[in-house]
Amino acid sequence: FSIAIDSTFDVSHKEQVSFIVRYIDGDTCKIQERLIGLRDTPKTTGNHLFQIFKEVCSSNGLNWTENLVGQSYDGASNMRGQYNGLQKYIRDENPQATYIWCCSHRLNLVVVVAVSEALNAVDLFGNIERLYDFISSSKFRSAMYEKKQRQLYPEKQIRKLKRVSTTRWMSHKSALDVILNTYIAILETLESIKEEGSDKKAASEINGFLLYLQSTRFIYSAFCFQKILSILEPVSTLLQKKDFDLLSVSYLIKQKYDQLVLIRCETALNKILSEADNFITSISKSFDIKPLPKNRLRKKKILPGEKAEDELITD
Repeated sequence: FSIAIDSTFDVSHKEQVSFIVRYIDGDTCKIQERLIGLRDTPKTTGNHLFQIFKEVCSSNGLNWTENLVGQSYDGASNMRGQYNGLQKYIRDENPQATYIWCCSHRLNLVVVVAVSEALNAVDLFGNIERLYDFISSSKFRSAMYEKKQRQLYPEKQIRKLKRVSTTRWMSHKSALDVILNTYIAILETLESIKEEGSDKKAASEINGFLLYLQSTRFIYSAFCFQKILSILEPVSTLLQKKDFDLLSVSYLIKQKYDQLVLIRCETALNKILSEADNFITSISKSFDIKPLPKNRLRKKKILPGEKAEDELITD
């Protein structure tokens, strides 16, 4: 069998460590995954987790020194450290327990870093996170958001805003989808809360949200990242299946890499922006969308003896 271990804070702010075993059922020859233990611990050092690991295996009658063949964790130093990491303590007593840095976690880290590099991406997901906090922190605002959805989309299921969390796989994709699918409902919710006028501080925050959400910059950024994340989502989903095989994952990663390369051109960008423009046209009857700002072109002074005209780049 192999084992996957991860830790996270629960609602009571205790560090919970989960233990999952992965094995082949001898009767059906199918891969199975089972949660065999949850332990809360104040310390998460590699040695301390190793002691908990031995206790969980002992309580479940698992002979890990002979039968454990694999271990998969995240890339934290207390897990994968080559001197004091959990995987090192286990391999000291069982060298065949190969350590694999969770591929789904690595993919998630790539996405998190990618969306924190460009200014437009930082603004996009930063505002989505702030919008989630603003609406979800109040029962009145949440109820208003649900009410607007019932009025505008009577045949659709009620959606809730999602957090842009760094610990849930592809959370950026789900958060962005909810924003675009309930875009008008969000704008009308913010307008209604603003007109209610009981909270001046909330009104100033709403002005900031409306200024950003009703801009071409937001819609262009949202559609670009929706395209990128939709390419990566199947990889993340497949990596979390218990019965995936390495060949199919390797093929899919290569395929998605090629797709990402193909959208790095003017033609692909224009297609995405065309879809965004259609979206803007569909809502323009209800809301005014602020166009992209036009930067003032600065002309360089021609010095004595220069004959060439200053050629301005207007792209």
